[in-house]
Amino acid sequence: MRNSVIIGLLIVCILACEHPFSARHPETPSTSQSLWIPPHTPEDVVTNLIYAVQERHSENYMRCFLDDPEASRAYHFEPDPEAAALYPFLHQWTLEQEENMIQETFSLVPVDSGLSLQFPVQVREVISADSAVLVRQYRWVIRHGNPAMPEVLEGHAEMRMAEGTLGEWGIYQWIDFSISELPSASDWKAALGATQ
Repeated sequence: MRNSVIIGLLIVCILACEHPFSARHPETPSTSQSLWIPPHTPEDVVTNLIYAVQERHSENYMRCFLDDPEASRAYHFEPDPEAAALYPFLHQWTLEQEENMIQETFSLVPVDSGLSLQFPVQVREVISADSAVLVRQYRWVIRHGNPAMPEVLEGHAEMRMAEGTLGEWGIYQWIDFSISELPSASDWKAALGATQ
């Protein structure tokens, strides 16, 4: 009697299902994939910077920097000389301040507004087996809507890079140069750093 009840329930369950043995539709992933290239070359680091800003992904942005004091590669930002004269605290810019700056930048720009980082011109490049110097013109567009702060930054970035212990490249020094009347990244960091 008991076996016949169990068999009856199984038959009802099977008949209730339209396609009991068909595969279900795949679910949409709950987290979006970020654009990240394992940085096995200095150029990969530049590409990852662009993607990180485009996606507003602060963790990936920070992964582009190398801070290894034991290997004499402690991260250092060297501001544009004019900005440094106006804002001496930029000489002590730390990786923590870099992270605060990028998080605040992302939070200031509305989701439907423009935010991009481009390196349109390669000025100079020297690459050896375990270190590199890339000098690139950059252009940041930060459409935040605050008239008291710049929305377009332009300059030259001299990015000194090294290969880390895991074989991935990172920036350990960023030397900033203003090249036009537009504010530079130094000016943006000063504007945000003064409030930190």
